Amino acid sequence: LGGNLIKHGVNLTKVPLPVELCEPRSFLQRLIDSWSYMNLLHAAAACSDPVERLKLVVAFAVGGFRQQVSCDKPFNPILGETLQGMFPCGCAVFAEQVSHHPPVSCWQVIDHQGRFEYTGSSCWSATFTGNSVKGTQEGTSRLRFASDGATVTWSLPTVHIRGVLFGDRVVKYHDTITYEDAHNHLRCELFIDPHAPKKGILKRVMTKARHPRHKHVHDQLVGDLVRFGADGHGQLLDSCSGSWLTDIYWDKGVRSSVLPGADAANTAAAAAAAAPPSNQATSKPDADSRSVV
Repeated sequence: LGGNLIKHGVNLTKVPLPVELCEPRSFLQRLIDSWSYMNLLHAAAACSDPVERLKLVVAFAVGGFRQQVSCDKPFNPILGETLQGMFPCGCAVFAEQVSHHPPVSCWQVIDHQGRFEYTGSSCWSATFTGNSVKGTQEGTSRLRFASDGATVTWSLPTVHIRGVLFGDRVVKYHDTITYEDAHNHLRCELFIDPHAPKKGILKRVMTKARHPRHKHVHDQLVGDLVRFGADGHGQLLDSCSGSWLTDIYWDKGVRSSVLPGADAANTAAAAAAAAPPSNQATSKPDADSRSVV
């Protein structure tokens, strides 16, 4: 029995926990924290280029990861519990708990100008194995834009919390997230903590060769945005790197007419590219010369 508990873990969604371990909010309220950067969705809706739009959608989704990090557990919503509210930008949000076991939450965010609609569902599960907790959220997020009818879909990453009982408490995300715009044949594969031990050896070596990382950095993310054809082959359009704690850098920048700072970042990137080479004996590009979201 003890070996099975350590190997397979205990499903925490079916285990009563002391109220001292919970924050005074339900999971539906915590869910809203993930959508703190609504300005990126408004900027994406204003984009006429689907490539630039997908970059902003990726930034919006990744920006919510850090908002979900907390030492306390939210209360499980009761069956039929609903949440209704409005963001300062005017977007309306609706959420409902549609299943208790397994716990499933559904949501809908509607732009007050009708430019986009964000919907999805999440089936949360958490497993306790010794001194760590593994959390997964199964479900698909869908972001539909009214300008061309395109829908961008993606899923949520796996989260590990180590040091639950003893030692330093560390929160880690790791997974491969695919952001896809099938209407415009675009796909962005984002690798979070790309060299986690569970990845295959060949894939780890290839990813490391393309996107080198520093040792002991677990919040790093790297990704490629491609345009795929009917034959399944893709054309690389841009690459990104950064951290889910701080920012994302796109090698070719981000063009946005409404996002503050985007034009300044692109101007700085263009100036750095046009500047004459320095006397330093290195060809490594300066990270600050890339556009950041």
